[in-house]
Order: sequence, then C-alpha cells, then structure tokens
Amino acid sequence: MTAWSVQPTRNLDWTPLLFGAVQYGVAFLDAALVTLAIAATVLFFRRVDRRAAALLPPYRCRVVFAAALNWSVRVRNG
Repeated sequence: MTAWSVQPTRNLDWTPLLFGAVQYGVAFLDAALVTLAIAATVLFFRRVDRRAAALLPPYRCRVVFAAALNWSVRVRNG
C-alpha cells in the first residue's frame, strides 16, 4: 500500500510545482516519481488482483504524457 499511497500524494504536488511555483525541473522529477510509483503499484497489485493492476496503465500513460509536456515547457522556457 506504500507504493499506492505515494502516487496520489506526489501527483497532488505536481500541479502546484509546475503552475504555481514554476519549478519545471522539480515538477518533472515529481512526475517521474509518480510514474515509478505507478509501475511499482502495478507489480504489487498483479500479485493480488490482475484486474486491479490492469486499470493502472492508462493512468501511467497520462502521467507520462504530462511529464513529456512538463519537459517541453522546461526546455522552451529554460
């Protein structure tokens, strides 16, 4: 449950870091940590319930897409 609880907590931090504090690099690192936490959660959930694990990859894709946008903003704005 630790891996699962890390992802929503870190995900809540991403928006204020990117848009509020304008910390593009820190926000990207946060998105990377969320992605790793989701991957770990999928592995742990797969042991218990494959259906629960199958629901997380779309969420991971959304976080990876947000991280890519975050990176793009960082590169363009320095």
